[in-house]
Amino acid sequence: MGRRRLQCRFLLVLLFNVGVVWLGCSDREHEHKAARDMRRPVRLTGREGGFLSIGIHPRREYAYDGRGPGSIGTMWYDGEGTAKVLFPKETANAPDLTFAPGLPIYVKILPDDMEGTIDFCSGDVELALTARLRPVFFGRERTDLLVDTTLTTGSVTGAAREIRGQGLDEKGDLVLVAVSAVPETGDPLIDGMLGLPTEAAVEDRMHLDFPAGRFCCSDECSHRVADTVHMLVAKEGLLAISFLGSVAEFPYDGRGSDGVGTLVPERDGTASIEFFDFHVPPLQFVQGFDGIMIDIVPHSLSGRIDMCTGRIDLDFDATFTPCIGSQRMTSISIVTTITTETSAGYTHSLVGERLNMWGDALLVGVAKVPPTGDPAIDMLLDLPNDALCRLPVHLDFVGGEPPACPRSG
Repeated sequence: MGRRRLQCRFLLVLLFNVGVVWLGCSDREHEHKAARDMRRPVRLTGREGGFLSIGIHPRREYAYDGRGPGSIGTMWYDGEGTAKVLFPKETANAPDLTFAPGLPIYVKILPDDMEGTIDFCSGDVELALTARLRPVFFGRERTDLLVDTTLTTGSVTGAAREIRGQGLDEKGDLVLVAVSAVPETGDPLIDGMLGLPTEAAVEDRMHLDFPAGRFCCSDECSHRVADTVHMLVAKEGLLAISFLGSVAEFPYDGRGSDGVGTLVPERDGTASIEFFDFHVPPLQFVQGFDGIMIDIVPHSLSGRIDMCTGRIDLDFDATFTPCIGSQRMTSISIVTTITTETSAGYTHSLVGERLNMWGDALLVGVAKVPPTGDPAIDMLLDLPNDALCRLPVHLDFVGGEPPACPRSG
């Protein structure tokens, strides 16, 4: 009797364990199937610093500024940490290739569908595309050049050179390269100028945004939430100060501004941000001329972001020092809040734009600047007065999924 009870108990334990294992496998299989079926948005945008070269002997190389609205597509899980991705031609966008500022000779780049793969484990990316390159001479469009190629983060070799790309990093930056044959167009002018048939090489510095998060290499990473934020300031910034009694606006090239901070999500959908590393380029009154400028030294930048509404409020503390040649004048302490909402000073106000799904926002700030005690500076800047800034920024959430909004849905 005791032996039979022991056998029954062993059988029950065995059945229980098998059921637990089956349920666990079933749950994991369900999770993986849900991941495979899930489609997530993705945006591909360009950065400065790329190039496009045409020809072999001689080889003509042109700088390419890939900044623009970018291309919006969809990705879906393909197993083992990889995803298939498609950028339809209706949303594909590539800036024109210009040869010199103001010169009415440029090339329109008209891409068709771009499709390929993203390996989130290795960072390898490949995109196959066909593009039409349409030369424009003094307002007249010439015959299209048809280019069929594959952009890759690996290395490619042509008759004239070898180029190596760079894999997708944690911020979403990558470098795509390609070498492709360019056939004759039948247009004697174009064929003669470019020496067709020949080959073209391209290096595109790109950025990928994943507003719904990346696909993971393991089960564990799908439960992680981002703990770091990267912020970049775009070129099209604006700073305004009072100068000899009137408000003067100065274009601010913020491309050197970049910050890295810690991100602490809260249960209500907000998150605290504290930047521990932040660089701010000086304000040049004349672009490219360092003789007259304001040196900006940030001391602290911290605040909160609401992932449900996109609102951002950051407390900014910095020292602004006017410089004329090698002479540094009296420093001005600026403490203000830069925000996506409304910022108001003594007599001025600005309105920002909240964070969108791609990580873009417009931060504004109007700081009340008190007198410095230096009669020359106070008279020059008409202090006390307002100092204004408009900063288009881009945020990347690193270390896991972007913080979720519990109030959505």
